[in-house]
Amino acid sequence: GLGLIDSGTCDIAIASKYLPGSRVTNRPMGRRALSFVCNLAVQTLLARSVSDYSNGYRFYNRRAAALITSTHIRYGSPIYLTEAMAVWLAAGLRIKEFPSVYVGRNEGLSKLRKRDLAKAMIGVFEIAIRHRFGFQPTRGPVEAAAPTARRSDVEVHYYTSRVD
Repeated sequence: GLGLIDSGTCDIAIASKYLPGSRVTNRPMGRRALSFVCNLAVQTLLARSVSDYSNGYRFYNRRAAALITSTHIRYGSPIYLTEAMAVWLAAGLRIKEFPSVYVGRNEGLSKLRKRDLAKAMIGVFEIAIRHRFGFQPTRGPVEAAAPTARRSDVEVHYYTSRVD
């Protein structure tokens, strides 16, 4: 993933569970099926160009990080991953995926409550509406970029933002 960012071919690199060459281990079949169906629904609502909206193993360049820090993200885990992707898609950032090996934490369907799934569905619909109509609420200005780590020509910044 970092190689994709280093090469300048994309702004965001995502480890995908759904690309050829990817593997998912230690995850029950029911959970795999649910993840696949939910991801397909998000693809339908946002963009099919991304195969895995739910994987948090992502690399960003400075432009992508700055965009997220200046955007009001309304949702927490795991819906914020979809919301961040919608922001980047709306801004026209370049997104690439690479095959990955996903190792589950032995979580089963029992940890998922119907109420949580319903809230997630509502969240995804709301994100899709904002994405389709181009509305992205923003935060106040980014206050500081500290510290900076440098690798090749890619800078990684840790931003702090003021929440009004």
